[in-house]
Amino acid sequence: MLFRTGALAQYIYIVRTGSAKTKSIQYDGTEQVDGLYLPPDILGLDALANGRYPNTGIVAEESGICAIRLSSLFALMSDTPDLQSTMMTAVSRALVQREDLHRALSATHADTKVGHFLKYLSKRYRRIRQEWHEFRLPLQQQETASYLGLRKETVSRALKGFQQRGCIEFQGREIRIVDAECLERFDEPGS
Repeated sequence: MLFRTGALAQYIYIVRTGSAKTKSIQYDGTEQVDGLYLPPDILGLDALANGRYPNTGIVAEESGICAIRLSSLFALMSDTPDLQSTMMTAVSRALVQREDLHRALSATHADTKVGHFLKYLSKRYRRIRQEWHEFRLPLQQQETASYLGLRKETVSRALKGFQQRGCIEFQGREIRIVDAECLERFDEPGS
């Protein structure tokens, strides 16, 4: 565990390899995955607003995470204008990625949400490595469902539907995008 909900924010965490996630407990007691972080994302930035982590951060799979003490970061930033610029760029990139994902997941149809999520992951993996069409889902199916606001069975049905249409092949968490254009057509009713 990287940090707990409500804990005093002392670090930010940079994902170097693998992935991490944030989760929170909803009013009804269920656990909600509310953030997914891939290299080079930074966890803990949202704690800068009030000095406490608003959720719990954990490593989602075998990962390399770099912890940076906030007091050290702020001291370095006050002396190093280039570091200030780098941090502002990182914060801006995080906001853009969140907005992109929010737009993608605002769809109401389950197949559309799952398809957008696969496209989002493919796009993110394309930025960090060449094998963007073959990847391992960073979250288990139940966590993916939680993240997308769906039921596990619905995510499973959507993945099977994409496989039957020839868009993807999947086994467990391993995904292979066979026809990227097919994923572009998933918004069309009856496709």
